[in-house]
Amino acid sequence: MEVRNFGAGPAKLPKE
Repeated sequence: MEVRNFGAGPAKLPKE
């Protein structure tokens, strides 16, 4: 899963 998809999964690594 991509870190960009915050809505899809839990924000593990908030890059934005």
